[in-house]
Amino acid sequence: MIHWSRLRALALANLVFSTYVSAHTWADCVKFNPQTKRCMGYSRNYPGRASVTPIDDLYTYRLEGPPNDKPICDPNRQAKPDYPKPFSMATMLAGESTYLKYQINGHHDLKDRQVYVLHFPNRDLKTVTYRDAIDGIKTNTVHILGQGPFINKCDGHSDNSNCWLRYTIPKDFKGSVMELVFLWDMNQNTVGERYTSCFDLNIVGLPPAKLRVGGLLGWYPSVSPPSKQAAIHHRRKCRSHHPYYLSAGYPRETTAEGK
Repeated sequence: MIHWSRLRALALANLVFSTYVSAHTWADCVKFNPQTKRCMGYSRNYPGRASVTPIDDLYTYRLEGPPNDKPICDPNRQAKPDYPKPFSMATMLAGESTYLKYQINGHHDLKDRQVYVLHFPNRDLKTVTYRDAIDGIKTNTVHILGQGPFINKCDGHSDNSNCWLRYTIPKDFKGSVMELVFLWDMNQNTVGERYTSCFDLNIVGLPPAKLRVGGLLGWYPSVSPPSKQAAIHHRRKCRSHHPYYLSAGYPRETTAEGK
C-alpha cells in the first residue's frame, strides 16, 4: 500500500520534471527577415531542428535559482564561437538593426515575460555569469540592444509559431566581432529561471560613400545609372568587393519592422 505522502512526493517530482522538459526557448536565428523568412546567421554551435538528437534536449540551457556564478553561455555547447556548416555566423554593419527569431514552444501563458539581446562591453563571454547578466539588467550596466515581451511579433499562435525580437548594433561599435546573449527572463520558477543562447556577429564598416546611396535595385552611386542593367551590374560589383555583400544578407532586408 502506497502512503499518501509518497503519492504527493511523486506528483510533485513529476510536476517539477514536466516543468523542466517543457520550458525551453532558444535563438533559432540571430539575423532574420520576417518578410522573406530568410535566416542569415545562427547561434554558437547550432545543430538545426533536423538534428538526430531532439533539439529540445540538445540546445536548452537553463539558469535556475537566484543569480549565481553559473556561466551565461552553455559550457558544453556555447563556450567557444563554433559555427558548423551550414549554420554560419551573421555579418552586420555597425548601426544596423535586425531580428532574432525563436519559437513559442507552448509557452502562451508567459507572453509578457521579457526577452533580451545583451552586450557586455570589453568582456569575453567566457567570463560572464548568470549574476552579471541579471544584475546588469537591474542596474543598467549591461548594454540592452533589444528588449520586448516574449510573444509580440509572431507569425501565429501555435506551439511552433515563430516570434522575433528587434535589436540594433551600436553605431559606435569599433570591434570586428561582437559577442551577444539572447536571454529569456522566463522566471516561472519562484526561485528564478532563465534561458540563454550565445552568439557572435562579424561587424564590418560601411562601404565607401559613393557606393551607399540606396535605390529600388539596391545600393548604387548617386549618379543615376543609364539603365536597369547598369544598376544591377554595379550592385554586383559592390558585393564582390565588400565583406558585407559577401555575407548572407543585405541592409535593406534587415531594417523593416516586420509588420
